[in-house]
Amino acid sequence: MANEDPARTALRTSDEKLTYGELSREAAALAIKLAQRGVGRGSRILILPSRGISLVTTMLAAFRVGSAVSVVDPRHPDEYIAACVGVLEPELIVDLSDRSGPWAGRPVLREDDVRRTGSGCGHAPGPTAGQDLQPAEKAFQPDDCAIITFTSGTTGIPKAVAGRYSSLSYFYDWMDARFGPLHGARFGMCSSIGHDPIQRDIMTPLYLGGSIVVPQDDILDQPTELGQWLRDEHIEAVCLNPVLITSLDHEGPGLPDLRLFLSVGAALTRGHALRLRRLAPDARILNLYGSTETHRAVGYFEVPRQPEEIAALPATIPLGEGMKDARLEVVSLRDTSPCVPFEIGEIAMRSSQIGLGYLNSPELTSERFRPGPPAPPDGSSSGASFTTPTYMTGDLGYYAPGMGVISVGRSDDQVKINGYRVELAEVNAACHAHPQVSEAVTIVRDIDGVPSLTTFLVPSDETLQFSVQGFRAFLARTLPHYAVPQHIITRDSVPLTINRKVDIDTLKREAEARHAGDGTDVITDFVRRHTGMDRPPQDTPLGSLGIDSLRFSSLVSGLIPDAAARGRYRLRNSMTIGEIRQALTGEPPQAPVSVPLSVPRQRSAVTTGAVRHNEPVTRVSSTEITFGTRTLAHACSNDYLGLGTRTGDPEALEELFASGLPLHSHGSPAVNSHTAWHEQLAGLLCELYGTESSLLFSSAYLANTAVIPGVAGPGDHVLVDESSHASISDGCLLSGATIHVFRHNDVGHLASLVGNLEGSAGRKVIITEGVFSVEGDVADLPALSEVARAHDCLLMVDEASSLGQIGRSGHGVEEHFGLRSAVDLRVGSLAKALGSSGGYATGSRELVDAIRSVGGAVFSTGLSPVHAFMAHRSARELLDNGEALVSRLRSNAETWRSGLNDAGLSTGGSQAAIVPIMCGSAEEVDRRHSAMLDAGVYAIPIAYPWSRTVNAIRTSVTADHDSDDLMRLAAHVADVLLRAHEDSS
Repeated sequence: MANEDPARTALRTSDEKLTYGELSREAAALAIKLAQRGVGRGSRILILPSRGISLVTTMLAAFRVGSAVSVVDPRHPDEYIAACVGVLEPELIVDLSDRSGPWAGRPVLREDDVRRTGSGCGHAPGPTAGQDLQPAEKAFQPDDCAIITFTSGTTGIPKAVAGRYSSLSYFYDWMDARFGPLHGARFGMCSSIGHDPIQRDIMTPLYLGGSIVVPQDDILDQPTELGQWLRDEHIEAVCLNPVLITSLDHEGPGLPDLRLFLSVGAALTRGHALRLRRLAPDARILNLYGSTETHRAVGYFEVPRQPEEIAALPATIPLGEGMKDARLEVVSLRDTSPCVPFEIGEIAMRSSQIGLGYLNSPELTSERFRPGPPAPPDGSSSGASFTTPTYMTGDLGYYAPGMGVISVGRSDDQVKINGYRVELAEVNAACHAHPQVSEAVTIVRDIDGVPSLTTFLVPSDETLQFSVQGFRAFLARTLPHYAVPQHIITRDSVPLTINRKVDIDTLKREAEARHAGDGTDVITDFVRRHTGMDRPPQDTPLGSLGIDSLRFSSLVSGLIPDAAARGRYRLRNSMTIGEIRQALTGEPPQAPVSVPLSVPRQRSAVTTGAVRHNEPVTRVSSTEITFGTRTLAHACSNDYLGLGTRTGDPEALEELFASGLPLHSHGSPAVNSHTAWHEQLAGLLCELYGTESSLLFSSAYLANTAVIPGVAGPGDHVLVDESSHASISDGCLLSGATIHVFRHNDVGHLASLVGNLEGSAGRKVIITEGVFSVEGDVADLPALSEVARAHDCLLMVDEASSLGQIGRSGHGVEEHFGLRSAVDLRVGSLAKALGSSGGYATGSRELVDAIRSVGGAVFSTGLSPVHAFMAHRSARELLDNGEALVSRLRSNAETWRSGLNDAGLSTGGSQAAIVPIMCGSAEEVDRRHSAMLDAGVYAIPIAYPWSRTVNAIRTSVTADHDSDDLMRLAAHVADVLLRAHEDSS
């Protein structure tokens, strides 16, 4: 390039620019100086770099004379650098960082010696563009050592990995053809200064005729400024650790210039990929997999362009396949023979371009670097299949058709909790599903001999503090019990090492320093260590706090060292701290510890001693519910029409048994779980709503989180009512679309938001509920439909609470208003009016077909045949007798609502069978809910975090209630709440 286009910019810093011609002359002049000092082929140079032109010049000069270079971050302590010097034994140290160090007696070049001054480094005149000391084939050979990179060693001494010259440029023509063209592109030099990806940052643009753009170190030290720098400098290609992705959209309009993003250094998660796709919709995103030992030979997986395709990927993005003439393989842990698809084995990289081995460690080299298998006798070997060396990575994985290699962890560092293998990436992915989580890192550490999970969370709003109990409850909805972390710690940011990897050691030290206890109470200190709760409640069963049987055994062993004596106390993890203390000492339990109001408290459906919240439901109907042996009035059943009781009775199920179909699902709907009952149910849903096509899901939550990403993605806009269900919020977040929230049922506010989007590219989707699941009010469908049609928006309605409740025959919000074809797409629940379980989506064939390929619709186990059968029976009943059923429900709802209102209780804007008793604060919710439980009435408390806008006791009635009983119950509730208010005053 220096000969072809010497005036082209090769390097840019904040205050300097160097052309290819100038760079070539500076490198040649420095090469002469190196040669004069005896540096040549087979020599070694240790570079203590600064981020800038001198680093590039020094590396190119060293390569001109055939020397090997080792770039060591100057921020390392003296002891580490001294160890590197001892292993490397360099002929020369080039100190560009202006630090003194432990290299007495070794020749040193400094910054002033490297950069040319006057006529050029003391040589007059300097070499001209293209001039070299000798032909390249004499300076070095392809398999000579070019790079020596230090990585961590198990002995405490850094391991030195040698990389070959040929690997520095072997893959770039292939990359340009596959992911380019990259000629002339602006590459950001953003990798950690002592980390091996810095080689890619330098060599890729210079080989392909691009330009290196160098950020100031303070920009990289403040990741929130990195996104703005990438925009300001119009960076088109960059190599970054994925942990930095969350910082890139801190502010600003995305990364419109980015054409190539290389993810290195840590696992790229599905959440990272979705966020990056939103930021850079036109970029090619590559997840690169390799190690220091594989040098530039790496595996790659290209992230799809469509968010629904990304959402269908595993929680951790696959590793994919090898680059040109490199094979990413999975081999048996027994004999290194190739594994079959989906068989877990050790991941190996086979390529002629992997590293040469470890300096001064032939035993380790022979263990990890292995010769290729012998070629077949017929001479049919080709590419990287035979006779090429292999590096055994120590990582575990399996091959999946269509995705390539997928990682499952380390062969030498398996994470097991209570005997279960836990994927930390899956835990992190579950955390990222929370709308307020910006970043999540989970680590494993030993607590009292028990492997335990600690998750560090970075909130999207720096003022937030995650509640331990509340967030564990959130994770417990999607993770198996053993994978829910014991500790939840809120942090302002994720700490990084100087190589910009997650600083696990810092996180472990921080976790160990927290909740250590003060030694005054052994039981409380134990719970504090194992749960991360600063003040664990004294009146909550230990099992509910996360003290499982294994941890409880550890606690009991410490409390009662004499094993023979333990049986006398009959201690169980269903006991509270106070109960255990009383069992051991005879002292009464201490008063409950209050939780500061500044931290959101976990709310349970039962919160007082009237019903122990760990007691199971032993009997339930639409009107009564029994916990253990105590029966309460059931004022929160979702079986609004009472159809669940009818379709689930033994006589009704005889038809299902006679069909010969199983009760359970055998797999996903696309494979083997769509039965005749599913087909009939889908048809009945179309008949109910007058639609063309329906799709079934195993839950209504899954329906929303699959449907919304199916109709909206990056570049699109979703406009959502602020009171919409959490599943709608999560679906919007997963879609990658821009989210606009309008005030509850405020169509004027919605219209102004849509008006602001005039001229914007992408689809606009309005999302609301038919009947809101907390307030019980009805969406203003006529006005919503008018806005949608006027502004060419798709209108989606969640009918989970409106089906069976409103409309003359219970067909939902369109029938309620006497409209037709106002709604484009509906989702809903089979678990409410239809008395079964599961969810659905229904609309035009075109819209529903677009959703079928979304991950949640494809990769989840299908709705079970027994639930499809029950919902099908209920849907048939609603079609045949809906008017009578809904009339009775409507009458009961009015009776209940009037009874409460007449006694002075507010029910907000309720228009359906969902009737909230409005409260002024979260404290009033707790107080009223406790009073109702004590009086034998079971309802649901609603406050933060379950709702951000409403404080209420959510009640509901069913068609099975007797109107006279409802009148008496309303008067009883009103009297109880009035007395509770007087007592609190």
